[in-house]
Amino acid sequence: MKPSIPAVILATILVGTSSAAYANFVVNGNFDNPDVHGAYNFFSNGQVQGWTNTKPLNNDGIEIDAGNIATLGGAAYPGTTQSVELNGLTTFDWLSQTISGLAVGAHYTLSWAYGDRPGYGAQRTDVYFGSTFVATNTSTGAESGLTWTFNSFDVIALDSSETLTFKAINVGGAADGGNEITAVSLVPEPASTAVFGLGLLGVAMSRRRKAAHHKG
Repeated sequence: MKPSIPAVILATILVGTSSAAYANFVVNGNFDNPDVHGAYNFFSNGQVQGWTNTKPLNNDGIEIDAGNIATLGGAAYPGTTQSVELNGLTTFDWLSQTISGLAVGAHYTLSWAYGDRPGYGAQRTDVYFGSTFVATNTSTGAESGLTWTFNSFDVIALDSSETLTFKAINVGGAADGGNEITAVSLVPEPASTAVFGLGLLGVAMSRRRKAAHHKG
């Protein structure tokens, strides 16, 4: 028996959901590209895939660190080998990536790891998704070694493109070290993907009913 058109469409939606729903919209979320080829390195805007230093009047580029004890005072975040340090050279940088292809009104899970480096005093990073404030990460700098904090938040796409920004804020700590970020991810939440799929199915069924009506 030949399956009905809606059934075929539903099957396609479900297959697509299982394979693509968790694709990361963030490019270079582990800051693997480029390789620092050593302990750390500084890169100009345009050299770090996906990311731009958007701090106004700041041209010191982007610092990427190798994830090891010698460089950071602790091990890399699990599953990564590099991280970005928002306190580049002697400034508190803003790191941004514009993410396109989002479904307006859909929910996404935004996650990242924040590294608290010892010895650099109080630090703070504010995180924004578009114009929406998401969270603040802070560190005292008094820890004996590098510590990582995993962050995960629900965000809503208000437009088909949103700019994700990590802003290092001066709260009195050193400007030349601290505020490490890596493992940045933005994935659709399963519920939003399912609702989107059902919406497509509803459109397909409506079109099929109209087609049948015209044939009759």
